Amino acid sequence: MVDIPNRLAHLWGNNNEEVYQQEHLARESFMNSIQCPGSDETEALEEMKTKSPLGHQKQFLPEYSVWGSPKMPVFNPAYSLLDSAKDIDFKASRMCANVHLYDFHPRNIDEEFRHRDLDFNEREEHTRKYQWAADNGSFLDLVQYFCTQARLKECEWHRCRAQRARLERAMPSCGKWENFYKWALTAGSCQLAAAKAGYQWFDDFSAYQLDNLIYLKSDTGLPGDDTTVFDICKITYFLLMQVQAPCTTTRNGMLSFWKGDPRSWAWHSGAIPQRIILPSVQHALEKAAIINVCKNRFWNLAYSSERGQDDLYALMELAEESANHKSFEHPGHETCGSELCLFQDENSTLKTQLHKCADRDCSTLVFPIHQLNDAVYKNQSTAWPTSSMNCIDISLSPESTEFMAISHVWSDGTGVGISRPGEVNSCLLFYFKQLADQLNCDGIWWDSICIPPERQARRKAISKMHENYALAKHTIIHDTYLLQFDWADDGSAALALILSPWFTRGWTALELSVSNSVKVIFRDPADHSKQVIKDLDDDILARNGSFSKLGHIVATAVISRLRKKEPSISDLLMIMRTRSTSWTRDRIAIASMLARVLDYDYEDSPMAATIKIMRLYLEVPLKFLLHGHETVSPSGGPFSWCPSNLLDGSPATLNDLPSQRTHEGNVLIDKYGAAVGPWQIRLVTAEDKKSLRPYALHLSIEHRIRKTLEDKWDHCLLLYNEFAGVDQPPSLLVALVGICWPEERHMFSTTTGPCVDSHYVGCVYDKDTSKELYNKLYSVRIGCEREKPTVPAKEVLTKMDTYARSWILRAIYATGSAFNMKIPEIPGHDTEQKRFDKDKVRGYGGVGGLESSRQPIDIPLMVERARRDTSKTVTWETLTGLTGPGYYPLTGKPYA
Repeated sequence: MVDIPNRLAHLWGNNNEEVYQQEHLARESFMNSIQCPGSDETEALEEMKTKSPLGHQKQFLPEYSVWGSPKMPVFNPAYSLLDSAKDIDFKASRMCANVHLYDFHPRNIDEEFRHRDLDFNEREEHTRKYQWAADNGSFLDLVQYFCTQARLKECEWHRCRAQRARLERAMPSCGKWENFYKWALTAGSCQLAAAKAGYQWFDDFSAYQLDNLIYLKSDTGLPGDDTTVFDICKITYFLLMQVQAPCTTTRNGMLSFWKGDPRSWAWHSGAIPQRIILPSVQHALEKAAIINVCKNRFWNLAYSSERGQDDLYALMELAEESANHKSFEHPGHETCGSELCLFQDENSTLKTQLHKCADRDCSTLVFPIHQLNDAVYKNQSTAWPTSSMNCIDISLSPESTEFMAISHVWSDGTGVGISRPGEVNSCLLFYFKQLADQLNCDGIWWDSICIPPERQARRKAISKMHENYALAKHTIIHDTYLLQFDWADDGSAALALILSPWFTRGWTALELSVSNSVKVIFRDPADHSKQVIKDLDDDILARNGSFSKLGHIVATAVISRLRKKEPSISDLLMIMRTRSTSWTRDRIAIASMLARVLDYDYEDSPMAATIKIMRLYLEVPLKFLLHGHETVSPSGGPFSWCPSNLLDGSPATLNDLPSQRTHEGNVLIDKYGAAVGPWQIRLVTAEDKKSLRPYALHLSIEHRIRKTLEDKWDHCLLLYNEFAGVDQPPSLLVALVGICWPEERHMFSTTTGPCVDSHYVGCVYDKDTSKELYNKLYSVRIGCEREKPTVPAKEVLTKMDTYARSWILRAIYATGSAFNMKIPEIPGHDTEQKRFDKDKVRGYGGVGGLESSRQPIDIPLMVERARRDTSKTVTWETLTGLTGPGYYPLTGKPYA
């Protein structure tokens, strides 16, 4: 018998180590795809390294002696950016023509900052270093000058040529500036060859610098031909993703240090003006209309992708370049709107079951589904063995050990439809059996015949339905839309998958998320009467070690977001936002199973399911608190800041993910479900009772806000955070109860010291959220113990200021981190397995998926330094002499 619980415990354990391993293998695969240098080249490079002076860093600086004045040469697209290499004898030189850009003795910024505190003056000095570039010339002038300063030569070294051929198949074009395209192609190929030889390029002449040029000129709006500027931004982004990120093994300068985080890149941080981007979005929309793509599915791609609508151009370019571009069509969707697909609420339970036979009059088979009841109660497999399907008496015995799970949409007619429970068309069953045989599977799990009829057994089976996909040898995706799409190895299959009806359903998102091996059926391009089965990871997604078009990478990232075994809250919200279900209650059920809630029950209320999900996480996007919905507990207590239904939270974008260096944009969740994070604050005045406008989606919420303001306005505080990730975010109204101390695991500058402890009240719009008004930054804990009495806000802030002036905090902040707090252990509150991916950021990282964060400061080392340098032992007892109103956060007991 299959031991389902034990197998799942192994499959669904905390997967951070697995993700690290995947990233290591991805980078290793990428580097293995590059040709190794020969012994002659290795020897020649070693000689160059020996001759190269220590500490030499080639820098991007102006040549005032040449100009006579700080005036930059005017942009000329006809001007060649590459020097000729005709005078180079590559056989004699034995190396790349652009070895002058190799950093033979690189700095290691990460290592430097392990032995000294980060000096933010260095960043300011680094910014001032490029002030000349910001002040002179246009953006196109600057890019042209940067390219010429690199002194790149037309390299014919055989390893560089090989990489150039690979890059050429994937790199975006630059139609109006062909010379820049040639320059970027040469730079990328030579940098790849250098990386394989074990060398990086100088930081000042890396793709990070190209991205920096966009920043330097962003205030000017990047004037120039819009198409040319857009193409430069596209190529820069491509080089960052597919060359710079995988080639960077050591952060050898301040540019790679600050831009190692993909969220700092120009395209992720809003540095590229909308004037440049919007025409590409409009062009993509026009292409989608010509192809006849459903408007709702088209815009859902923007919600699902890393850069939002900025990724649409790449997806539509992929569709346009595909030989199958007409196959992307969605017939019948002409009247669908951007917000609603007219087919998503279709009642698929009334569909007639699909026939695979030509005459559509085959016999039906009836499965003895009463056998499923006992199997569910005994935690046995409910997959039907294929060996019994040829028998008169179909049975669950012998138990299938390597079964195939079918992922499908009922709207195709592959569900029960109007048939009796357990009854299926024989042609459809034997079609699936043939697929199972091809995949060497001995059983089939198909929801149409594998969900028991008895109510309690059915409830239990649905609550654990995803386990069947996790345990399956293969999951096979059957979708009529994909069956009519010709297979091609050009990335178009990935786009077809995310445009398919199958990708719009909630249950299929869960099935994809938990499956280990996924197969997809497409039409055979050589014979339309046949089909081909392709592996999702090996055949469809952008592969490690290969260069892919941007559209293929975007589609891969959208799909990969669903393959994470431990999705973030942001992932859950985004996944469910773009998917539909036949029944409303299924949405929170799917979210629970996506989050891997082990004790989820299909009968759980949305509130109960929400709490079970939230207990898995140690952080959520800050803007998740900025909602107008009813909360889990209006009277306070655990998660009293959380919407009563998780899916009422705002979907997060890339900018809401945890940063390597700060946690702006996120709040941390403590053991008792309170949210701890940094906020700009201001006191509430009597006049605010009238001027503040509640942000409430129900009258009961507005009533609570207005009553709190009327009765206890002087106990309230307004919180604002400009990093909330939304335009013009509301302020958060909280009622204060005192001061508390955060848990030691929250070792970040804004959550290391004492916290203002508070009740969540609601959100309000404040007409003035300027920094002059919200002029102090405090760490605030939101969601204190239920019914805890409030106190005047001014008194609490006075006590907080006392802390800030104390020698204790000065000593702690001077060393940068936490100290020895004797926090009492609370039995029954194990948080070791909670998800806190502070070391992870989601980004394309050269090959799609996740990218490791390389933290500039080693937090454990900071803690040791803080403890060593603090002149006295800082304990809870020491703190009691300073407190006014305040409580231990974990016990609820007042300070002495």
